[in-house]
Amino acid sequence: MEEFITGYQWSSETKKYIGKYVFPNNRDKEEIHMPPFTTLIIPPICEKGYTSFWDGNKWNIDVDPNSVVDHPPIDDYELVMPDYIDYLKSNDLWTEDDENKRQEALDNIEKRKIEEEKRRVEEEKNIDYFAQLRVIRNNLLMETDWTQVLDVREKFTEDEKEKLVIYRQNLRDLPENVEDPKALVLDPLHPDWPINPLLIEN
Repeated sequence: MEEFITGYQWSSETKKYIGKYVFPNNRDKEEIHMPPFTTLIIPPICEKGYTSFWDGNKWNIDVDPNSVVDHPPIDDYELVMPDYIDYLKSNDLWTEDDENKRQEALDNIEKRKIEEEKRRVEEEKNIDYFAQLRVIRNNLLMETDWTQVLDVREKFTEDEKEKLVIYRQNLRDLPENVEDPKALVLDPLHPDWPINPLLIEN
């Protein structure tokens, strides 16, 4: 039975990975007669928008020029293929220059994380949660304004009237009696929110 070998081919013009190529194992002693533009080195799995390019010694990952995806900074790509880096190291294909570039990429990523966290904290400082709480409180009051119309009030029982008065007063007391307005703004089901008695089933 004839044996076959799987190779991985690249474009002669762009060096871009174009796919697998299965060819007969025409082994002559210890030498494999390889088809042109083919290697036995497996290309790495790339994220969407990236592809592999052959540099004559190993596969490198770069932005796919035919992709319409918006790409993150290219120095992120080393993190996509830690297993492939191990593979290159085990075959003495990972150079000191490669490692320096990867470390520089990691440093840049860490710097961006720190900058993004600083920006997030700064933006957080500028948010007026008390003002947002007042807006939400006012909207909730308006939702029950109709219950205060004289003709409508007469349709409620005395118990219902009392509960509506308490509910609306509790809303008016916001945000003066709230220590953490952010919690209420971000969570409409927060236990500190007064509950509309009309929404409570009897």
